[in-house]
Amino acid sequence: MLVPPPKALSAYDLSGRTALAPEPPAASGRACAVLLAEAGATVHRDDRDADGLDGTATLIENHGGTARLHVVDVTDRSRLPEAARSCGRLDVPAAIAGITHSGPVLETRDAAKAAVVQPTRTPATALGPHGVRVNAVAPGWIRTPMTARHDRAAQAHTEAVMTRMTPLGRGGEPDDVAHAVRYPASDVSGFTTGRILRPNGDAATPW
Repeated sequence: MLVPPPKALSAYDLSGRTALAPEPPAASGRACAVLLAEAGATVHRDDRDADGLDGTATLIENHGGTARLHVVDVTDRSRLPEAARSCGRLDVPAAIAGITHSGPVLETRDAAKAAVVQPTRTPATALGPHGVRVNAVAPGWIRTPMTARHDRAAQAHTEAVMTRMTPLGRGGEPDDVAHAVRYPASDVSGFTTGRILRPNGDAATPW
C-alpha cells in the first residue's frame, strides 16, 4: 500500500505543472530551472543561446526532470507570445534574467531590484480575482559568473561590502535563489501574492 507523502511535503510538489523559465541559462536561472524540474514540473527553457539550453537540459535530465527547449530571444517582446504558446499550458511563468552594467555594481543592483516592486503588485491586484498569484524574488548579492565579469578588485570590494551587510556573513549562492522561487511556485504560498521575496541574508536595501 502506497503511503501518501505528508502534507508538508506534497504542498511543495509541482508534478503535472508546466514552468517557463527564460534566460539566462547559467547560475541563478539554471539553478531555478533544475529545482523546479526536481519538484516535478516540466520546465520549458527559452534562450537565444542553443548551447546554453542544451547544458541546462542535461542538468535537468540528470536530476530526473523533464526539459523542453526553445531557441527564442526573450528581449524581443514580439517573441514573448510565441514563448508562452510553446508551453501549451503554463502554470509557473518564472521571469529570470540578469543584467550587467558599466556603472557601480551596488547602485546598478539596487536600481534593478527596485524596478520589480510595482510591476509585481499591480498585476497581483488585477489578476487575484482570477486565481492568479504574482510574486517576485529580488535576491541580494549572489555569486555567479555574471558578477565575476567585473574588474577583480571591484568584485572583491563589492563582495566584501555585501558580506558585511548581512548577519550571516556570506554572499548568496544560486541555490538560495532557486529555493526562494520554488516557494511561490508551489501550493505552500497559496495565500501569498503581490510580495517581494528577498533572499539577501537580511542585508538592508533602500527599497
